[in-house]
Amino acid sequence: KGDAEKIRRVLEVLVDNAILYTPEKGTIDVSLKKAGSAVRFEIADTGIGIPREEQPKVFSRFFRASNAFAVHQNASGLGLYIAKHFVEAHGGTIGFASEEGKGSTFWFEIPIRPNRAS
Repeated sequence: KGDAEKIRRVLEVLVDNAILYTPEKGTIDVSLKKAGSAVRFEIADTGIGIPREEQPKVFSRFFRASNAFAVHQNASGLGLYIAKHFVEAHGGTIGFASEEGKGSTFWFEIPIRPNRAS
């Protein structure tokens, strides 16, 4: 159980970012699977990646990687901040791995709670 609109928003942020920051001939792979007692969503791209020294700030409010401005100037820097808040409100975790110039993989996990009969 969870707030479908909030989870949908997290998915939109991650997919939109992958599309925005992956060149035309790049690839984006999306997966959803059970991971222990959680559901794991993962999106991997061959986009611009995030500079290593900037990675600790990725989920901060208004943060945008320095190389992102050259690709898309008009973003707010709030998408990943809000996504993290929504995932954590569901008891989940969110993270990523990235290499500048090679792409990023963002993921989040939401715990599966047994459906209790009323």
